[in-house]
Amino acid sequence: MRVSIHEDFCGIGMGRHRADLIQHLDDVLGQLDQRLRLRNYERYKSDLNKGRLQDMKRQYQQLREALLEVNTKAIARTSSYPRLYCPVC
Repeated sequence: MRVSIHEDFCGIGMGRHRADLIQHLDDVLGQLDQRLRLRNYERYKSDLNKGRLQDMKRQYQQLREALLEVNTKAIARTSSYPRLYCPVC
């Protein structure tokens, strides 16, 4: 999955898509944290056990880290491009 993220989201025009996906991953991680807290403190009944929730959280965190890495590289790459001046614009 990390390879796919590097290949599919590395383009310059993908910045908005990277931002949207990072936001979505943050939301999912927040929901997983909430479920883990409920499970730990309120004996929340769930078909997913605590270990499975922790595995899911770890996988989403890895995807988020890969996406942030791609985003950082894309920003660095675009900031190194020379800026063009257009007197007509």
